Amino acid sequence: MSAFAAMLLCAAVAAWIVAAAAPASARAFIRFAAMLYAALAAANVVDARLADAVALIVSAVAPTMLALAALRVFHRPPAPSLAAVLLVTTCLAGMAAAATGLWLLAFVPLAVSVTVLIVVGSRRLGDSPTAAAQTMVSAAAFVAGASAFVTEGAGARAALLLFSAAGLLGIALALARDSGIEIEQESGRDPRAAAAIRRAR
Repeated sequence: MSAFAAMLLCAAVAAWIVAAAAPASARAFIRFAAMLYAALAAANVVDARLADAVALIVSAVAPTMLALAALRVFHRPPAPSLAAVLLVTTCLAGMAAAATGLWLLAFVPLAVSVTVLIVVGSRRLGDSPTAAAQTMVSAAAFVAGASAFVTEGAGARAALLLFSAAGLLGIALALARDSGIEIEQESGRDPRAAAAIRRAR
């Protein structure tokens, strides 16, 4: 188990580093998600019961963070009030799931976030097919990991760690990859705006 936890921790560190290439407004969301998955990796080393509770919280909150980042890169930034409501709601759902053991409370926000990732990714298939496909496959990895986890089988926790590592790093790389296309599109509209974006990075 420690090997899978180490793999997730390495993926979290790599996602934190890769996020430097993403737009500034998306970077914070990616890095916060990376911190959550690093906490999940640490919890799996410390205690199994703690790991289960942390897994429910992270499964609800972290994909929401990545979905908000994808909206910023692929589509448009969500309203701050909407983002705040979503984050508070998913945090409450994750904590409720951890407190009660009802995994469905965490799975619902996870499913919504994955749906958002797949939808916004599919809309960029024409402009950036590699990044879009990578986003959709990585989103599916979160569902695979959560589905394996709730089965409570022998390898359930290991599957969650493995698929979470793949999903986190895959989306971080996809968003960093697509950020260059975002600058090119902005430069076509307004060169001064594109220069401002580059300086902001």
